[in-house]
Amino acid sequence: MRVKINNWKGVSFCLLIISAIFTFLILETKAAEQSDAIGVRVMPNPNHDSIENWYAKQGFSGSPQSLMVDGYEAIRDGRTVFVNAANLDTINNKLYTNVYLISYNQESAVKTVDILGQLVSHWKFNSNTLIPGQCSISNKNCQMDSDCSKDLICSNLSGNANQGKCVLKDNKVCLSDNDCPINLFCDSLKAKVTRDVKRLGDLNQLKDAVELYKTANGKYPNLQAGTYILGSSLSIWPSWQQTLWPQLKINQLLVDPINTLGYCNGYDALTCWNKDKNEFVNSDLVLPYGSYAFLYKSTQNGINYNVCAVFESKIAGIDTAEGQFTSNSCTTIGAGYGGSASNSAPTLESSYTDGETAKEFNGYLKAKDSEGDLILWSLTPISPSSSWSSWSGIPVLKDSGNSGQKKIYAAKAGNPGNNRMLLKLTDSRGAATTTELTFNISAAGKPIIEADNVDYFVDPINSLKYTFYIQGSNSVPTLANFTFKPVDSTINTGINSQISGYTPILNTVGLNRVKVDYSILISPTTQIPKDITIPYQISSTINGATAVKDININLKMEQPYLDFQCENMARLGQAYQISSTNEGRGCLLGPMKSGNHNLFYDV
Repeated sequence: MRVKINNWKGVSFCLLIISAIFTFLILETKAAEQSDAIGVRVMPNPNHDSIENWYAKQGFSGSPQSLMVDGYEAIRDGRTVFVNAANLDTINNKLYTNVYLISYNQESAVKTVDILGQLVSHWKFNSNTLIPGQCSISNKNCQMDSDCSKDLICSNLSGNANQGKCVLKDNKVCLSDNDCPINLFCDSLKAKVTRDVKRLGDLNQLKDAVELYKTANGKYPNLQAGTYILGSSLSIWPSWQQTLWPQLKINQLLVDPINTLGYCNGYDALTCWNKDKNEFVNSDLVLPYGSYAFLYKSTQNGINYNVCAVFESKIAGIDTAEGQFTSNSCTTIGAGYGGSASNSAPTLESSYTDGETAKEFNGYLKAKDSEGDLILWSLTPISPSSSWSSWSGIPVLKDSGNSGQKKIYAAKAGNPGNNRMLLKLTDSRGAATTTELTFNISAAGKPIIEADNVDYFVDPINSLKYTFYIQGSNSVPTLANFTFKPVDSTINTGINSQISGYTPILNTVGLNRVKVDYSILISPTTQIPKDITIPYQISSTINGATAVKDININLKMEQPYLDFQCENMARLGQAYQISSTNEGRGCLLGPMKSGNHNLFYDV
C-alpha cells in the first residue's frame, strides 16, 4: 500500500487489521522528498496477558507510557505503540488476544510522527462487532432519584440487573464505553469483548503475583484477618486494597472494569455485607445478579486458591480457545451465562459418605458440569429427623478450595446404620440434578491395647510398676472402659488373693490414647517358694467394641545365700561357745536379711 500525502492535516484513518502479519504504510512528504514507513506487526498473546505483563515478559527495556487505543490498553515506547486487543472469531465463537505493534522508521519527518498519532487515535478493531448497543450498565448505587446526577434516575425495576442503580432517563446509543457518561457502560458486544480482554489480563497478572507470594512464603495469601469472610475478598470490598494488595505488592490496583455488585436488599448496597448479621447476601460468595467483580478465595491453610471474574462475552456463547471464560467465571445468581443452545445439568462424579460411629465424619463429593458452568451445591436430609438424633450435627457442606469438590462434615457420626440425604447440583444457568446419598455408618473399631509380659523379683517394699497403653478408635479411654486382673487359676488362687494395688493412674499421651500405670504390691506374708507365672488379662470395651490382651507377670524369687563362717574344728555334738571362757565350739550361720526379705533358719 502506497499513499501520497500533500496535505496531511485533518487526515483520518480507520484501519481494520484482522489477519495481516505485516502491513506497511509508505508516506511520501513533498517538502522533505523522502519516504517514511509506518509498520504494523501482529503477534499472538495466547496467555491473554495484560499489555504491561506481555511487554515485561518479552524482556523489553525502555520507558513505556500507558495509553488507550479503541478502548484497549496500550503502551508507547519510543517509536512503537503496543496494543493488546481481541480478535473475535464469530463463526466458532472464539476470542483470541493479539498484540499489535505499530511503529515508524528512524529519522522520520515530524509530519510522519504526527500522522502516527492520528492513526493511533482513529484506529478501530473488531470490524465484525460493530452492532451498536446502549449505555445500559451502571455501577452507581442509589435509593432514590436524588442520589443520581442530571439526566439519570434510580432504577427500581425488580429483577432488573440495574435495580438500585442510576440509569439514563433516555436511552443513549453506543459502541464503546467512551460513548457513555461516567459510571455508565455500553452493552454492545464490542464493549463487552473489550472489557473481557482487560479482565483476562488483570486476572493473569493477579495469578502471577499470587504464585510469587507462594514462592516467597510457602503458601498462598489466606486472608485470616482484615476481611469480611476469612480467606476471601472481592474487588469491591475494602479488604481488596487494604489486606490482599499489600501482600501481593502489585504497584497498580487491579479491579473489575465495572466493579459493582448487584442488588442486595437489606445489605449494604456497595458491599452486600450486613454487619449486624455478619453475613454476605448469598452463601458460598455467590454474587447477586448484575454483579461485575473480581473474587479471590483461598483455603484456610493457604494450600489452594481460586480467582475469578464475571465475563460478559460468555452470555453470547463466546469463550477463549482454552475455556478461560468458563474455568475462571464467578458464580452469579440469575445471570444466565453460557449462551449455548443446549445446557446439561451438573453431574456427581464420585463421592465418599462412609463413617464410623461416634467419630468425626469427613466425606467428600466431586461434581462436573459439561459446559464448565460453576456449580451451586445444596444438601438436605431425607431420613427422618429421629434417625439423625444420635449425630452431633447433621452433615453439612464445606469448601475444599476446588469449585468442583466439596467436603461433607459432622462433628460426630451417629449410631451404626444408614441415613439418607438429597444432593442438588445447580449450574449458573439454572439446570439442576438431584442425587440421593447414603451415609453408611459402621460400628466403632476395636480399641488397641499395647502391653507386654513383665518379670518381677518379688520384694516386700518395692512394688511392681506395670505400664500399658490403650487407644480408642474415636474417643479417649477412661477407667470405665477397661479391666486389668489375673486370670482365674486353681494353682494361683492363693497368690492372687494376696495381690493388691489395682487402682491405676491414667495419662493421655496422644489422640484417643492413654497410658495406664499400676503399682502392684504382693503381701510380705505370701508364701512363694519358687518362680511362678501368673496370667493376666486386659480387656477394653469402647462404644460396644471389645479388645482383649493376655499378658504374663513372671514372679521371680531370689534364693537366700548361706555363707557359714565356721572354724574347721567345729563338730556336731560339741557345745556352742558362748564366751572365751566357755568350752565348746560355734559359728555364724549367715545374715538376718537378704535385700528387703527377713531370713529364717531351721535345723
